[in-house]
Amino acid sequence: MRPILILFFSLTLLINCKIKNEAQENIPAPPTNVQGPGHSLKASCFFKLDDKYSTVRDSAQIEEWLTEKSKVLLNTDSIPNIFHRNGGGPNGAQWNPGTDLYLAVLAKGSSMDKETPSIYINGSLYDQKSNQKEIGLFWYAIPLDYWEKQLTNIDSEAIGNLYSPELLAGAENGIIDLSAPLDEGQILKFDIHYKKETITRYFHVAFGE
Repeated sequence: MRPILILFFSLTLLINCKIKNEAQENIPAPPTNVQGPGHSLKASCFFKLDDKYSTVRDSAQIEEWLTEKSKVLLNTDSIPNIFHRNGGGPNGAQWNPGTDLYLAVLAKGSSMDKETPSIYINGSLYDQKSNQKEIGLFWYAIPLDYWEKQLTNIDSEAIGNLYSPELLAGAENGIIDLSAPLDEGQILKFDIHYKKETITRYFHVAFGE
């Protein structure tokens, strides 16, 4: 009788374990952080016709330049532009510019998307319509007489965002010899929003003799 009871309990335990394992296999796994097609938000800024003194008003010439520039932007991950602080002024500021700016926002996504990026310049919404040259590529013309009035001085918060950590550390330790104080010049802060993404870029400018 006792061997039969032992066999009965053993079979019961085996069946329960099998049922438990099958139940666990049917429980959905936690979702993994897999990125779908989504949107990769990028922004570049240029002087009109790539000339910081341009006074050209010929719309056909400007459109041709925008078309050619769009081809480059759509086929490369990076292109030199004035957000890179590559000017000839203090600490890479753009020196004495006097023309319109053209902001390019690349927001890759579905061709069915109707939403356009929202642009804030120094905290104020820039509500001019975009010129969409290609799907996901939006251009914004920012006239000289507008952006000049929006320029602000460089405060401590902007310094921390405008310059790289390496430059700031090098300047503090005396390893990097700066050409001017870090707050030299003025800036435009661009906050660019598209769907759930936001990026911030700075236009650094300085004027002088």
